[in-house]
This record gives sequence, structure tokens and C-alpha cells, in this order.
Amino acid sequence: MNNKDLEYFRTLIIHNYLRVIDKTGVSAGLSNNSAENLNNLLRVAGKEGRSARPEEKIYFFKREEEYMKHLIAALERIEKKEYGLCVRCGKEIPRERLEEVPHTRYCVPCKSNA
Repeated sequence: MNNKDLEYFRTLIIHNYLRVIDKTGVSAGLSNNSAENLNNLLRVAGKEGRSARPEEKIYFFKREEEYMKHLIAALERIEKKEYGLCVRCGKEIPRERLEEVPHTRYCVPCKSNA
């Protein structure tokens, strides 16, 4: 993958990361304080009038935080110039898949066989 493509995907991933922060107040990878992140999320959820039970809110928080960790890992792969290569078979992941799931580590065949 050339530098122009890497920069395109870096921007896309950062955009997705910032969108989650904006939506939830969660900042996985920027802070190790999960309790603070959870409090932010519960505060945001309360302002939006969600009637979800606390365990649903916690599940949502953990899912978003995990997603953000995957985005950070993708940024690290970009820095190492390993982005866009399947970690299982080593083949190039199609651009269409990367645009759909920019944090993916697997090509479709390898993901399907996982």
C-alpha cells in the first residue's frame, strides 16, 4: 500500500475514532481510566433519555471501547507499514473491505474460516 492510501485510511480511522468519542465520551487508548469513561458514557446516555438498564449501558460501553482499541491497533499497523495485509495469510486485503471495516486484520476468506 502506498503512502497516499495509508494516509487516506489513517484519516478514515481517526474520523471513526473521534465519532465514537463525540457520541459516547469514551476515550479508549487515550486514558486508562475505564471508570471515568463509564461515568461519561452513563452521563451521556442519561442526557439522551435512553431507558436502557445499567447492564445494557455497560455492554454498550465495553463494545465501543473495544471498537476504539481495534481502531488504535489499525493506526499502529499503518505506522509500521503493515496495514492492509491479512495477519493470517499475508495477502493484501481488498480496498473495498478496508473501506467498509477499516480496522480489519483479515481478508474475507481468512475471516470466514476463523
